Amino acid sequence: MSPLQAAHCAKRYNYYTNPLCVILKQPKELKLYFLIFISVFYISCKDDILNKKYRNQNYVFYQEEGKEGKWLRIDPNLKIKLPKSHSSYFFPNGNRYVELEVIDSFPNRITHYYDKEDHLTKVVKYNLDTVTEVKYEEGFLEFYHSNLGIKSKEGTVKNGLEQGLWKRFDKNGKLLKEFNLKDGLDHGKRIDYYPNGNIESISNWEDGLQIGQAKYYFENGNIQETNFVKNKKLHGECIEYYKSGRIESHEFFWNGKRKDTCKYYYENGQMKVLQIFNLDTLSLTSSGVQTNYYPSGKIQAISNFDNEKSELKLFYENGVKKETSSKRNNKHHGYVIAYHENGLKMLEGYAKDGYYNGPFKFFNESGILIKTVKYDYGEPIDSIMH
Repeated sequence: MSPLQAAHCAKRYNYYTNPLCVILKQPKELKLYFLIFISVFYISCKDDILNKKYRNQNYVFYQEEGKEGKWLRIDPNLKIKLPKSHSSYFFPNGNRYVELEVIDSFPNRITHYYDKEDHLTKVVKYNLDTVTEVKYEEGFLEFYHSNLGIKSKEGTVKNGLEQGLWKRFDKNGKLLKEFNLKDGLDHGKRIDYYPNGNIESISNWEDGLQIGQAKYYFENGNIQETNFVKNKKLHGECIEYYKSGRIESHEFFWNGKRKDTCKYYYENGQMKVLQIFNLDTLSLTSSGVQTNYYPSGKIQAISNFDNEKSELKLFYENGVKKETSSKRNNKHHGYVIAYHENGLKMLEGYAKDGYYNGPFKFFNESGILIKTVKYDYGEPIDSIMH
């Protein structure tokens, strides 16, 4: 999709704004760009909008209020500012693409869109460059990225709203998405595609909300994730995969909260994290235990948690204890002891909301106390060397 650009309209105006030089921000629609016009010369002194020589993607028929219309060549390199006027743009087959009516200046305008068979498809009204009204025609409609005629989307409109199966296409005409709508909202099966044509995702929708099972794929076609959604939250089994096809995580959710046994793996299949949740499905509070593993399979950490509080033990890969501490809201809060890799104490003290708070004692690798530092929410305020 080429950026919208404009051109210069003869030498009669200092500025001539491209009538379609903005991105049209419309609900549930790709941003549309148009190649607009103007040549530095007039084509003829007796221009006629029916002249087939110029009814194509390279020209626009432009007419200011009270003046004769002129054929002007599209120049994508220049920007211009439109006064009150009417402009007509065409497909390569000579049929209309857009009729643009500038009310008083370009920010205030009405744009009529047509398909390749010259059927009106949509009318969009703007006030100060803001869309104030979008009105679709009834029936099966086609829309385009530009007047070159490459389709952007197609589908059926009934009672002024999108209904049934719709399709979106990229600027090269490749299928991007197939989706079902009900009164303009996603409702039914939806399939998204990668540029290479492989499926990116398959999901189900109801009244604009995703529900039930969804599947996501890597661009090479391998499965990436399967999950279930209810009330905008994960609810049920969720499995994620590496590109190699091995499982990355296997989780269970209830109303967006993890429950039961959840497992996470390194790409070689070795266990990375094991979580066991005891979830109260009414209050959505949980307790349980989490064990983290090194790639070697050795235990890295064990955490016993109850709601937002947890007791943590960390280990070096050789099995020696590295730390014991308490956490609240995933921040250190309470007594903390850390150890050197030889097992001797490294430091001890109290933390508050993730900060050292109060006196902390520091020890060397021989276990000898070397200093005491007093902290105030992480800021050292006093120290004693031993």
